[in-house]
Amino acid sequence: MRKRLAALAVAVVSAAAPVPALAGPLPPDTTIYIGVGVPDTGSMFSNTGISTTFICSNGSGATANLRIAILHATGPLAGSHSFTLLHGRTWTGATRATAAFFDFVSITPNNTVLEQGTVIIESDQSGVFCSAYITDGAAVTPVGVPLRLLRLNPHPGVLE
Repeated sequence: MRKRLAALAVAVVSAAAPVPALAGPLPPDTTIYIGVGVPDTGSMFSNTGISTTFICSNGSGATANLRIAILHATGPLAGSHSFTLLHGRTWTGATRATAAFFDFVSITPNNTVLEQGTVIIESDQSGVFCSAYITDGAAVTPVGVPLRLLRLNPHPGVLE
């Protein structure tokens, strides 16, 4: 009887334990995030004004191809950047360079000013996770607010 109870207890605990979700490949250029209200009032030659910083990490178990596109409020493309992100790595980019974050790239070239722009983040892996911050470009410590990104094509078993 004890053996049956012990086996039943193991079965119940095993069934209740969370099963880690496996990352899934997505078709190329699948939109995984969209965000609205992207501002940029800074200068590309100095860390002044407001900038929007994007941080993405790859936990998919595979190399991911990403593209971040920034659109003006009226629709035209303000800038974009495509890159490869290895598993376990994090990438940081911004509409303009900032003093607080190590930005790998400035996404909007030529002193583009953005008022209520849109960001579209595309990936070919579901296990890529991103966040965004509207920041004071000159502040050495992050000063600003998070920019909410809406997740499309979610990673299995993850609620954002």
